[in-house]
Amino acid sequence: MEKEISLVIFSCAIFVLIFFIAPDIQGEEIKVVYKVKKGDTLSKIAERFNVDVESILKWNPEKFKKTGEEVITEGEVKKKKITEEDFPKIITPGTKLKIPRKDASGKWIVHEVQPGDTFIQIARDYGVTKVRLFKWNRKLFGYEEEEKEKVSKSSCKTIKGKNGKKKKSCRRQKDPKVTEGMELIIFAERPDLSPRIAVYRTQRKDTPYSIATKFDISLKDFLDFNFARREDVFKEGEIVEIPMPVPLILPVSIGSPESGRLVGGEKMPEGPGWFLKTPSYAYGTTETITGVINCIADVQRKFPNTPDLVIGHLSKKKGGKFKPHKSHASGRDIDVSYYLKEEVKKFVKVTPENFDVKRTAEFVMCLANSGDVEYIFIDRYIQEMLYSYLEKKLSKEALDSLIQFPRPDEKRLGIIRHEDGHDDHMHIRFKCPPTSRNCYD
Repeated sequence: MEKEISLVIFSCAIFVLIFFIAPDIQGEEIKVVYKVKKGDTLSKIAERFNVDVESILKWNPEKFKKTGEEVITEGEVKKKKITEEDFPKIITPGTKLKIPRKDASGKWIVHEVQPGDTFIQIARDYGVTKVRLFKWNRKLFGYEEEEKEKVSKSSCKTIKGKNGKKKKSCRRQKDPKVTEGMELIIFAERPDLSPRIAVYRTQRKDTPYSIATKFDISLKDFLDFNFARREDVFKEGEIVEIPMPVPLILPVSIGSPESGRLVGGEKMPEGPGWFLKTPSYAYGTTETITGVINCIADVQRKFPNTPDLVIGHLSKKKGGKFKPHKSHASGRDIDVSYYLKEEVKKFVKVTPENFDVKRTAEFVMCLANSGDVEYIFIDRYIQEMLYSYLEKKLSKEALDSLIQFPRPDEKRLGIIRHEDGHDDHMHIRFKCPPTSRNCYD
């Protein structure tokens, strides 16, 4: 009899768990276990991970106690009887909290090839590797077998090295050709974020392993992104893609660029095509860092022998007032040098003689076309040089929406605007990230 009663009670408990508790947390996935630090409060932790306090309470009912030291049950949390005031303002350092995350899920899409599309460009636009793009569509390219078997053995041969020893030499596999109207199946893993891919021009004696090691990425990622194999030999000056990691937990920009702050700021990484002038003040939102890296890569692809851009200040690690700047408080501002005709490691005043108008114009057009940039502050006399170059390429309407010149400074029109003090660097301001709910201009 006692066994039957126990079985009934157990069954009821399972029923309650499935039908009352489980639906309340459906769709949430624990991706982070956070160790509380000195000075943390529930509000600060919730803000750090861009979730509400109630979600943290739901996942950690055993960690908190009411004023009367009574342990809170999950049922009480579910009924929303609990508020932050019921808990200590300061949580004990060292406590481990489960943080629920609701990240954007991936989705399958069909991409119809447009005139001018290339295999590598499509892979880059969706942030997927060439190998994956090929595997998803190998029948479309005329291959029934697995991707690794598609390379003919004749692409590799044994040769004698300078020391007389035999070694294997392989030609790089060419990208499959895509034709207009072809429909490619693609799985976009993070449709909420732009992919972050830098560009590197190979040097003499570069190998897949040496390049992957140089930029601290896995060899497999490098091979997959470049449709390459371990044995491949690169010619000097070849363009290869360097996938740059994007954080799982996105930074949060709070308030305005002048008086806001930055929670969980991402540090601008080292990489090909740019030089960090002050790494300790290079924290920003993921959208800011990705936007600049992608446009640097765009210039590198189009113009061989492009010198590195100098990256100046973004924000401090936690944002906030940043003297002598009037802004740079919330991770959305970044100072970047202009492209000059020679490589430099600091900001240098632009003159008609040293200014590389072609590369700089390509860079600012890439930023403007991304749709993520609010303003680019550039001194008026530099705007004039850009305008003279771009008026041969763009319509009057496109120029007016891009650049303030030749209209008076007081008009405040266009993405590119005049601000004093920007004759040796441009100041780029990105829009509020969609995940930063308390960000404003």
